[in-house]
Amino acid sequence: MNYIQLSISVSDPNAIDFVLADLHDHPVESLEINDLVVCAYIPINLYETINLHDFPLTLKVCSISIKSEEIEHENWNIEWESSFPPVFIDKKVLVKGPFHFDLDLNLFDYVIEMTPKMSFGTGHHPTTYLMMIGLLKHDLSGKRILDMGCGTAILAVLAIKAGADYAIGVDIDPYSSLNAIEILEVNNVSEQAIIHTGGAELISPRGIAHGPYDFIFANINRNILLTDMESYSKASNNGGILELSGFYNKDVNPILKRAKDCGYILAGKASKEGWIHLTLTYQPENT
Repeated sequence: MNYIQLSISVSDPNAIDFVLADLHDHPVESLEINDLVVCAYIPINLYETINLHDFPLTLKVCSISIKSEEIEHENWNIEWESSFPPVFIDKKVLVKGPFHFDLDLNLFDYVIEMTPKMSFGTGHHPTTYLMMIGLLKHDLSGKRILDMGCGTAILAVLAIKAGADYAIGVDIDPYSSLNAIEILEVNNVSEQAIIHTGGAELISPRGIAHGPYDFIFANINRNILLTDMESYSKASNNGGILELSGFYNKDVNPILKRAKDCGYILAGKASKEGWIHLTLTYQPENT
C-alpha cells in the first residue's frame, strides 16, 4: 500500500500541538515531528484532499504551508524503531525492543517485546497507554478478546498474558497484520491469538472474526468508532466490555450518544495528554 505524505510547516513551534489536533479526524497512520515540520502519513486508499481549511486551530496561532506527495510503502520510522525507549506501566507491564538488554524483566508482571515496523501501538502514545491501563483493570481469565484496529496487536498480546483464553486482532492494513503476526510469535502467544486483515465487515455475523466477545478493544479515530459502533454491539456478549480510545474530549458526547443507541452504557472515563479513554458495558435491555 502506498501513502500520501503530508508535510505541514508552521511558523511557530508552539503550534505543533494544534497541527496534531487538526489532524485528529483524518486517518493518519504515522507521524514525524522535525522542528517546525509535521509529516503525516495517510494510506492512499483513505486519503481525501487536505487543504489549509482543514487546520482551523493552527491558523488561529500562526501561518502554515502544506505539501503532499505519494510515496511507496517503506519504513519511515526505521531509525526510531531500532532504538525506541522502553515503556513502563508501574511494575505491571514492560514494553521493550529486542535491543534492550539492561532491564530486569523479573520486576514486571508482563513483558512484551516488539519491533513495530510502522504499526501503531507501542505504548508510547497516550491512547495505547490508556488502553493498556484499562485492560489491566479487568479479570480476563478465560475471556474471548477482540482487538479492533490492532496495529501491533499489543492489546491482544497483553490480554493473553493477563489470562484471556483467546484473542483476535483485526487491522485494515496488511503490513500491520504481518507485523502483528510476528509480534504474536515473538511473545509466544500465537497459539491463542489470530490476526485478520480487514475492517468491521469481518466481525459481522457471517464474518470470519464474528463474535461474540467478552471484551472489545478499539483504539481508532472518532469517525470509524461512530461508523462501526453497531458492529461492535452485534459482536459483543450481553454484559461485555467495550474499551475505546483515539479521540479528544470534544468527541465524547457524539461517541456516547452513538454507543447508547447501540446498547452500551458508560462505565468509566480516563484521560492522558488530552486524549480520552472510555469504558462501556453492553446492556441492550437498558436502551
